[in-house]
Amino acid sequence: MAKLEGTTPNLAPDEPRVPMPAKAKPGRLFYSGVAALVLVLMLLGFQQYYVHGKGFPGRDIAPPMQTLVLMHAIAMTTWVVLSLVQPLLIANGRRRVHMAVGRFGAVLAVWVVVLGSWVAIRGAALVPPEERIWGLAPKPFNLFAVVQIVSFGLFVGVGVYYRRRPDLHRPMMLMATLTVIGAAVARIAPLNALYEGTVLQTIFGPDLWTLVLATLLLVVKCFIIRSFDRWFALGYGCLVASHLLVWWVANTDAWERLATQLL
Repeated sequence: MAKLEGTTPNLAPDEPRVPMPAKAKPGRLFYSGVAALVLVLMLLGFQQYYVHGKGFPGRDIAPPMQTLVLMHAIAMTTWVVLSLVQPLLIANGRRRVHMAVGRFGAVLAVWVVVLGSWVAIRGAALVPPEERIWGLAPKPFNLFAVVQIVSFGLFVGVGVYYRRRPDLHRPMMLMATLTVIGAAVARIAPLNALYEGTVLQTIFGPDLWTLVLATLLLVVKCFIIRSFDRWFALGYGCLVASHLLVWWVANTDAWERLATQLL
């Protein structure tokens, strides 16, 4: 009987089978791409520090803060670099290395929270009280920064707890990074000049472009995987809600009194 066209001939029992190439998962490099973008934003926002060792906008860092700021900068830079490396390890099948680096990352996250809070608290005592930062006095603004750093820790904590659930782990770790990268984005003057002094500043404070970035990432992620990512959307919702709520509360008299007592 003639062999039908298009059929696959049976292989002999001892004939080796050629493995089919693994199909690339859509969006598997999404998180590394985002981390690369975040790294660029961090370098742009803190270029005065990286290049000249100065604060924003070109202000000298007080001698009592220099070592502390250096430690904080090292911790944050390492965190962003790890955010870039970790997804690449998974994409290349280096899961064991990813897990080992993840343990270091969990410890590093604790240091980011401790050092970031310490920088904000010490900085509140050194900035002249009459100075205004995004419309807030130094102590209320720095307490706002402390709360955002704690939010970073909460996101990381959820991500670490669900480390065996990639669909939940990855968006939580990304939202943690977006939470703290806002400090860099807020220092990119050309971006902030677009809405500084407008009603948008009153509503969003220094976090407008961070929230815009998070919104675009949600849209891009859903487009890439061609479905709605509910866990990414949940992390996005928590990020937006926490940023807006904390900023609105930070502009109240009660917040100013609390900051004065605590800092």
